[in-house]
Amino acid sequence: MLSVVIPLHNLGYKGDYCLKRCLDSILAQTYNDYEVLLMENGSTDDTIKIAEEYCKKDNRFKLHILDTIGVSNARNKGIEIAKGEYITFIDGDDFISNDYLMSAYNLFNNQKNATMVIMNKSLYYKNKIIQYSFYNDNTYDNMDKFNIDYHGSMCDKIIKTKFIKNFNLKYNTSLTHGEDGLFAYELLFLSDKIITSASGMYYYVQNRKGQATSSSNNVLSAEIPTLIEFKKLTKKYNEEHRYNKNITARFISLFVGGKFAQTQVTKMSLLNLIQELNKYKQLIIEWHIDFNTMNNKWQKIWFTRFINILKTSTVKAALFLKPMRIYRNIFIQPFHIKWYK
Repeated sequence: MLSVVIPLHNLGYKGDYCLKRCLDSILAQTYNDYEVLLMENGSTDDTIKIAEEYCKKDNRFKLHILDTIGVSNARNKGIEIAKGEYITFIDGDDFISNDYLMSAYNLFNNQKNATMVIMNKSLYYKNKIIQYSFYNDNTYDNMDKFNIDYHGSMCDKIIKTKFIKNFNLKYNTSLTHGEDGLFAYELLFLSDKIITSASGMYYYVQNRKGQATSSSNNVLSAEIPTLIEFKKLTKKYNEEHRYNKNITARFISLFVGGKFAQTQVTKMSLLNLIQELNKYKQLIIEWHIDFNTMNNKWQKIWFTRFINILKTSTVKAALFLKPMRIYRNIFIQPFHIKWYK
């Protein structure tokens, strides 16, 4: 049996049939030995009504109404009650191809000791499927697995349930962002064998009406705790040497992004940016940066200048960051360096 865990929260918008599309795609599977765990947490629309309709239609669908709110809590509870030999997670606004579960099951059958199967995603945008490739058809053993262009989403992965339960792996419920990636990377660090498939059978829906988006006014509060936990995770599994550079790049990109300026914090209101910088000021200043790993000299210049300003004044540092979005296409000429000496 294969367990499909679907967290539900306000997916029953009037006139928006995303949840029905998702559940219909599961009903259409060529592999039939599955259970669908609908983990409802705090919906205020027609989500429960829709879920109940499918439970009446097919007894493989089971609705669980949770006391705690949050996608991580929902997934943790799903793992706890899952009866399948394999488990996968699907977001209720996405959907899967008819052969998604069968393909994963066959891949596991071909490699009995594999821990995880990873499928390519396809984008679903304006009623069109856009295929793109992260993975090829391959099998990775032990150290070879780190050659994967690994991505943190759990929605393209099918895992042996006992593997998760034997290590007592859980989603971090203290985080509001990136908990999916932490869970995925812990699976990677613990796995001995991983199978990847080039088939883009998971359809990741883009720009759905009513689709949840993270607030642009708490970027640092969302991102920094996740980076801290990721650092702890790499240290726990002695993988710091592989990921320190990546973590550093992600940290710097919060403040100095593409074109040396495009970054999420520049979208924040000035007041919220000042508040966020005040909250994390000391941590930002003391965050260890190996500038030798920074290949982009302009990014290095901007970030160094930002840190120096932050040490003296949070307000000035915020004012320094805000115009970067406007000038990002200007500050690429060498003569501009004299402005920041």
